[in-house]
Formats: sequence, C-alpha cells, structure tokens
Amino acid sequence: MPPASVSAASTASRNAADQPDPYARHGRCSTVSIGAPLASECFCTHESKLALAASNVAWLFQPKTKTEYEPESPAGRTSYRTALLYSDESVQPGSPATWSVTVMLRRTNEPTTSVKSPAVGWGGATNAPQPAIRNRVARAAASRAITFPFSPRGGSGTADYHLRPVPELRPFRGLRYNPARVPDLSSVLCPPYDVISAAQREQLLGRDPANAVRLELPSATPASATDADFARAAATLHEWMDNGTLTRDARPMIYVYEQSYTLADGTPQLARSFFCELRLEDYGQESGIRPHEHTLGPAKEHRFQLLSATRTHLSPVLMTYERDSSDLLDEIVESARPHVAHGPDGSGQRLWTIDPDVVPAAHELLALAGSRPLSIADGHHRYETALRYRDTASAPVGADHVLVLLYSAHSDGLALAPWHRVITDVPDHATVLQTAAEIFDATPVASAEDLIGAVNDSSQAGVLGVWTPSGGSVLVVDRQRAQEFMAQDASEAVRWLDVSVLSGTLTKMIGSSEAGLTAEGRLSYTHDAREAIQEVEDGRADAAFILRATPVDQVLAVAAAGDFMPPKSTYFYPKAATGLVFDPLF
Repeated sequence: MPPASVSAASTASRNAADQPDPYARHGRCSTVSIGAPLASECFCTHESKLALAASNVAWLFQPKTKTEYEPESPAGRTSYRTALLYSDESVQPGSPATWSVTVMLRRTNEPTTSVKSPAVGWGGATNAPQPAIRNRVARAAASRAITFPFSPRGGSGTADYHLRPVPELRPFRGLRYNPARVPDLSSVLCPPYDVISAAQREQLLGRDPANAVRLELPSATPASATDADFARAAATLHEWMDNGTLTRDARPMIYVYEQSYTLADGTPQLARSFFCELRLEDYGQESGIRPHEHTLGPAKEHRFQLLSATRTHLSPVLMTYERDSSDLLDEIVESARPHVAHGPDGSGQRLWTIDPDVVPAAHELLALAGSRPLSIADGHHRYETALRYRDTASAPVGADHVLVLLYSAHSDGLALAPWHRVITDVPDHATVLQTAAEIFDATPVASAEDLIGAVNDSSQAGVLGVWTPSGGSVLVVDRQRAQEFMAQDASEAVRWLDVSVLSGTLTKMIGSSEAGLTAEGRLSYTHDAREAIQEVEDGRADAAFILRATPVDQVLAVAAAGDFMPPKSTYFYPKAATGLVFDPLF
C-alpha cells in the first residue's frame, strides 16, 4: 500500500487561517504530535498529508528510541497499537523536505500497554533506516498493517476522521493431504457438510477411505450427529496426521484457489480466490466484518461441537473484499505450480501454495483485501461458531482466528442461486393459493415448468412462485397490500427483497412464521427448484415457494447497511471443496 506523504514543515509554523484547508471537505482532526500519545480522532482514512517538524520525524529514528506508541482508546472501543514504521528518505532534523512514512495499526483486545510489535524485530534504528530494515518493515506492514494518513490540521474531530475498522488477515500453516499417501486429490475432496445428502455421503465414503467427508460430516446427517461422531472425527484427524496422510506446511502460507465451472445456461466460468486466516471480530459498527444473514441454531450447534472436538477449521467462511485483485493474483501464481483436481461436482480445481516471504506480492494481496471491511457471503454459522468457540475456557491460542476464503467483489467468478422453501404439514393447502392471491398479484400457471420459467425469466424484482398439490401461481409483489406484513424496522436494502417479502407473508399464507416452521421441523430448503416441486408432487410436502436469486450487489448493500436478510437467503456457488486445506488451531 502506498505510504502517506509527510511534509517536514513544522506544524507550529503553519496557521490554518492563512491558507485554504485542503482537508476541509473531510472535516478536521486533532493536532498530531509524533512521540506523544495520539487520540483516535487523529486517524483518517482519506488520502492526505501530515505536516510535522523534521526534528519530530527524526526523533523516531534516533538510536535506541522506541518506535511504537499508542493512541488513547475511547471507552468501550477496541484499543489500537500504532507504529510509524519507516521513512523513504534520510531524515535530518530541521531539513525542509518531504518524507514518506507507513503507519501500522494493529487491533487488539488486550489492555493498552507499551510493547513492541511482534510483527517486526525493531532493534536499534538509525537516522536513516537501512534498506534491509526498511524492507523487513515494509513486508510486515503489508501483511499486518494498513496505511492511514493523517491530517496536518488542528481542530475538533469528526466522524470522517475516526478510525474506520478494517480486518486483520494473515497467512497460516495449512494442513493438507500428502501427495505421497494420497496421489489423487480428487478422490478425497467433498462438498461442504450442509449440501451433502445421506446418499452422497455414502458415495464419498466409498470413493476413498481418507475422504474428507469423514471429518466434515461424521454422521449420516447433521441432525443425527452424536458426541461419539464428533469424537470419531477428531480421532480420525489425528490418526491421519500421525500416519502421514495429512501433513502440515512448515511455514505460514496463503493458498490461491481457482474453480472452473459451467453456469446453468452453459456459460463457462472461472472463480479465483485465496485462503488465509482472519482475526475474529464481534459484529457491530466498530467491526471490520459485515454479515448479511440471520443464522439457524441447529447448524451452529453442529459446527460448534465439531470444532470443539477437532480444534480445526475444516471448511472456510466465504467472504468478499471490495478491491480488484485480478492482476495481483496473476502475478502471484505466474511462476508457481498448482495442485490440480476435480471437485465432487466435476468442476476444475487448482490450488497454489504461496509463501509470502518468497512471493512479496502475497503480502500486497493480504493488505489489499484487508484495506476495507469484509462482507460475509456464505458461512455465517461458521463465523458465529468460531466466535463462540473463541470465548470458551478450553479454546487454544489460535482460536482467535478463523479460516476464510476471500473473493474480490469486482470479479465475476461468484454466482448466486436462491434457496427455495419446501413446507410440510399444511392443514389446508388449497387455501394457500387463495390467500396468496389476496396479498400478491397472482397468475395461475398450467405446469411446474411454466412456473419455474416465469420466475427465472423475470427481470424485475418482486416475482416469486408457489406450487401446491392444487396447482401453482406466479406471484408479483403488491407493496401496498404486502406493507402490513413487512418488518418496519428493516432497512430499505432489506425490506422489499423477494426473500424478505416471502418471510413476512408466510404467517398469513401458511399459518406459521418462518421461525416457527423451522422450530417445528416443517421447513426445508433446496437450491434446485425442480427438486422442491417434486417434493410436493410426490406427496412429501404441501407447498413449495420458488424464488429468484438475490443480486450480489443487493447482498453487499444489505451488509453495508448493517442489516440482516432472513436465514437461507443466498446460495453462493461454486462451493469450495472441503479437503484442499485445513486450519488446525493447535
């Protein structure tokens, strides 16, 4: 990340009243005094310059001088450790020149104390930092830091100049299948546990004795898992580590991942992402993590029990970052050799193991992805499970991080499908269509294929479908009639999403809310519309609601607004194969 520019002119010699303030459009912040504690209001996220006396800049590089200082942390906020890392020029006291510096901000939940950063072995600095020192610091900054410039102006702080939280990303020592013991990586990969049917699990178990499904889903279904199943998964993991089936990388790595797949219309698609670790943060305005979806209790309990038993993140939380990294990813994998496999669904899989200390661009990728808040795309229950596990008394030191798979929101690799709703035990399914017609503009259809086609082909929001043993209808939202069923405290980004409208009107149409149906075991989900309708046709369900996919930009808007969509609102694909890399916390 480019360093902030630092003017060596003395702050005291400049009078804000004598000249226009170039930072006025961003507000003002407290006067900066290097070498003294800084109020958090001094930080800003805008490109700006910091006017300092050259003697103050030189003070940072005097021999045996501490190079780390800390801002005061407002009550109730996370404390921040701050360090001025390096100067691009030889600093001479009093010289009227322009210098460049990089500032590292490292969040910590520990009490604010004056300690040296573990990211850098500072040693004794000199007036002019040596290139080796400068490069080492720059690498550390790229992997654990973000550049925040300062305003040279005094004045009262504004919201624009408060520190904007950003996530902390790092490489990790992954646990992977040993090619000497498992020459065919394809044979040991499995889908994420929540999309594995009981029949598919049996097929995976027969494919290879070391298939990752023995860890990811140690029971026939998540609902049937027992303590013995979780204990068996942990024992299997340690057995595979002991006999060399799984080996751990000697150094912290990032893992660049590529999936080639085909869309429903036959269009070939390529998705590129990378695995790394993310420091866990609670949700909230001060967090660098943005969720968008409410979660279901049973799914979180299953993952918590498995994580507690194995002490290993077996599959990642999928997140998106707001920067374009396509050129950087090309550079990183340019001279590396990938591991090649096919996923359980037949999609192409390539994985590059990258050592950031050998490939400096990997540090840049971590800094780029972590320069703005991350949005959870898929795996909210995994993230929330990791938060819960972090706070348990028995959690290992590494439990404050979680395995993530990061995609650029600017790439076209990720696609979205809807989760269709399948409902059982409806007392009078014939009234479902009648009630739906009272809320929506309903158009009866002759066949299930006509229903699916009408919903999928619609280019406008507010179109969904319902299918019952009595037939089906295309439903178009009438906001005036549906208004009374909508959550009034929801943001505009959420209120009129198709999935929100359906969630709000289910009680009227079915006689029970989405939460109630879930608690009663009457609601299930599938991303296959034909499968949902077949459940009704075969008599195993009484109603199926068919939805369109929510556009990615709308999902990100919900996350940015700090709001939540109903559970099972989004189905991101392609799904990352489980078994490419695990993340032990011990």
